[in-house]
Amino acid sequence: MHPGAVLRERYLLPRGISADDLADALGVYDQVVHQIITERSPVTYLMAGKLARHLGTTPEFWIKLQSFHDSAIECFTGNPNSQAQKPQR
Repeated sequence: MHPGAVLRERYLLPRGISADDLADALGVYDQVVHQIITERSPVTYLMAGKLARHLGTTPEFWIKLQSFHDSAIECFTGNPNSQAQKPQR
Protein backbone atom coordinates (compact mmCIF):
# COMPACT_ATOMS: atom_id res chain seq x y z
CA MET A 1 0.00 0.00 0.00
CA HIS A 2 1.35 3.41 -0.94
CA PRO A 3 1.95 5.70 2.04
CA GLY A 4 -0.24 8.28 0.33
CA ALA A 5 -3.20 5.91 0.63
CA VAL A 6 -2.48 5.50 4.35
CA LEU A 7 -2.22 9.26 4.75
CA ARG A 8 -5.49 9.81 2.93
CA GLU A 9 -7.54 6.97 4.45
CA ARG A 10 -6.26 6.87 8.03
CA TYR A 11 -5.35 10.47 8.76
CA LEU A 12 -6.99 12.98 6.45
CA LEU A 13 -10.48 11.60 5.78
CA PRO A 14 -11.29 10.54 9.38
CA ARG A 15 -10.15 13.91 10.70
CA GLY A 16 -11.81 15.97 7.98
CA ILE A 17 -8.48 17.48 6.91
CA SER A 18 -8.16 18.57 3.29
CA ALA A 19 -4.96 18.12 1.31
CA ASP A 20 -4.68 21.90 1.04
CA ASP A 21 -5.04 22.33 4.81
CA LEU A 22 -2.36 19.71 5.41
CA ALA A 23 -0.04 21.40 2.91
CA ASP A 24 -0.51 24.72 4.70
CA ALA A 25 0.19 23.13 8.08
CA LEU A 26 3.32 21.43 6.74
CA GLY A 27 4.57 24.52 4.94
CA VAL A 28 4.67 22.85 1.52
CA TYR A 29 2.98 23.50 -1.81
CA ASP A 30 -0.50 22.03 -2.18
CA GLN A 31 0.65 20.05 -5.20
CA VAL A 32 3.20 18.17 -3.08
CA VAL A 33 0.50 16.75 -0.81
CA HIS A 34 -1.87 16.10 -3.73
CA GLN A 35 0.83 14.09 -5.53
CA ILE A 36 1.42 11.96 -2.41
CA ILE A 37 -2.21 11.26 -1.56
CA THR A 38 -3.00 10.36 -5.17
CA GLU A 39 -0.06 7.93 -5.03
CA ARG A 40 1.91 9.69 -7.75
CA SER A 41 4.89 10.74 -5.61
CA PRO A 42 6.81 9.03 -2.82
CA VAL A 43 7.14 10.20 0.74
CA THR A 44 10.65 11.61 1.04
CA TYR A 45 12.71 11.72 4.23
CA LEU A 46 11.96 15.42 4.60
CA MET A 47 8.23 14.88 4.13
CA ALA A 48 8.29 11.91 6.54
CA GLY A 49 9.61 14.22 9.24
CA LYS A 50 6.99 16.87 8.53
CA LEU A 51 4.16 14.30 8.53
CA ALA A 52 5.44 12.74 11.74
CA ARG A 53 5.59 16.05 13.60
CA HIS A 54 2.16 17.13 12.44
CA LEU A 55 0.32 13.80 12.77
CA GLY A 56 1.96 12.46 15.92
CA THR A 57 3.70 9.54 14.23
CA THR A 58 7.39 8.91 13.59
CA PRO A 59 9.43 9.55 10.46
CA GLU A 60 10.30 5.86 10.48
CA PHE A 61 6.62 4.95 10.12
CA TRP A 62 6.37 6.85 6.82
CA ILE A 63 9.77 5.73 5.54
CA LYS A 64 8.95 2.08 6.26
CA LEU A 65 5.62 2.40 4.44
CA GLN A 66 7.43 3.89 1.45
CA SER A 67 10.12 1.20 1.58
CA PHE A 68 7.55 -1.62 1.71
CA HIS A 69 5.67 -0.07 -1.18
CA ASP A 70 8.83 0.31 -3.24
CA SER A 71 9.82 -3.30 -2.53
CA ALA A 72 6.40 -4.55 -3.59
CA ILE A 73 6.61 -2.59 -6.84
CA GLU A 74 10.09 -3.96 -7.50
CA CYS A 75 8.91 -7.54 -6.89
CA PHE A 76 5.87 -7.02 -9.11
CA THR A 77 7.68 -5.32 -12.00
CA GLY A 78 11.29 -6.40 -11.55
CA ASN A 79 12.21 -2.73 -11.85
CA PRO A 80 12.97 -0.67 -8.72
CA ASN A 81 12.38 2.56 -10.67
CA SER A 82 9.03 1.54 -12.11
CA GLN A 83 6.10 3.88 -11.79
CA ALA A 84 3.70 0.96 -12.13
CA GLN A 85 0.23 1.72 -10.94
CA LYS A 86 -1.76 -0.67 -8.81
CA PRO A 87 -4.26 -2.79 -10.72
CA GLN A 88 -7.72 -1.31 -11.15
CA ARG A 89 -10.52 -2.98 -9.23
